[in-house]
Amino acid sequence: MDQVEHRPDSGVLTGVEIAACLNELMKFGSGECVESCSYDMRVGTIFRGSDRISHESSHDSKVIQILPGEFVYIYTMEELTLGYDMIATAYAMNSLSSKGLLVINPGHVDPGFRGPLTVTAWNLNNKPQAIEVGDKMITVLFNRLSENANPFSRNKSRVDRERAFTKHVSTEASIGIAQLIEKNSASQLVTNADLEAVKREISNSPLNWISLIIAIVGLIIAILSVFSSDAQVVQQFPASSAILNQPSRPTFNENSSDGSGPIQPAITPEPTIRNPLP
Repeated sequence: MDQVEHRPDSGVLTGVEIAACLNELMKFGSGECVESCSYDMRVGTIFRGSDRISHESSHDSKVIQILPGEFVYIYTMEELTLGYDMIATAYAMNSLSSKGLLVINPGHVDPGFRGPLTVTAWNLNNKPQAIEVGDKMITVLFNRLSENANPFSRNKSRVDRERAFTKHVSTEASIGIAQLIEKNSASQLVTNADLEAVKREISNSPLNWISLIIAIVGLIIAILSVFSSDAQVVQQFPASSAILNQPSRPTFNENSSDGSGPIQPAITPEPTIRNPLP
């Protein structure tokens, strides 16, 4: 039986080792993100429904406010290029969780993986949380294996992954999402063929009918609330309502020859007070 030669340099990479082989570990890496024995990966692409903000796009603003209870999907700016003898483990950063921003699904990365990492950010705070393209989002540890392992075999390009993801999140929403995509149909990630496919899938989605039913019920409740409020006002102030509903009639000057003289204010005679005492 052949003996496996164990490498003496296997184990967790230090910051010095990460910096020395940064271009081998990833694309778009920055020496400023290297820590003592880890690397802090940054926000590269943010998905909110069909809205997409990227470090490669020309958006005026690359900041997004995550509302309380809302979640967004994030692709890292860096793209890992792991060798067959290298694994990575991603962790959420404590600085984000302390603010109530929960970063979900970072974890183990197999040898041979190539591409950005994807996470979900969920705002558990009662206040909006701002994230910006380029912010540090997850920290990654690299571990060199003692031998080569079977590589990850399902690698896809960033463009293909983001295009597929855009179609996926779009078909989970209502037709309004498709309209938003149409406004950005010039995007390289969403072609006209993709847009038509999304529209067909959305038109057959049961979420459309659920959204329509909810909208109709909400409209009926709003109309009933308005009529209920008017009825309560009339019951509380019946005399005032009757006066307000009477048509106004102008008072003409009787001294003019044709009765169309200037309007005179109506004069109410003062009541005569009789002394009840003898």
